[in-house]
Amino acid sequence: MWLGLLGWLAHTTIDEAKVRGKTTFAQDQALHIICKAIWLAYLVLFATLSHGASISLWRR
Repeated sequence: MWLGLLGWLAHTTIDEAKVRGKTTFAQDQALHIICKAIWLAYLVLFATLSHGASISLWRR
């Protein structure tokens, strides 16, 4: 739930900056992609730390 709320907040803030002319379309899209990468990194890190070595992205 919190990740969804943070995602919504980031999305609206980024879009508001674009509408107000503070960012270009390319900057807007780059910020959206960066946010998605941050959410993914957070989820992977959280899953790895909370479940230990049982969750791995690579096979051993």
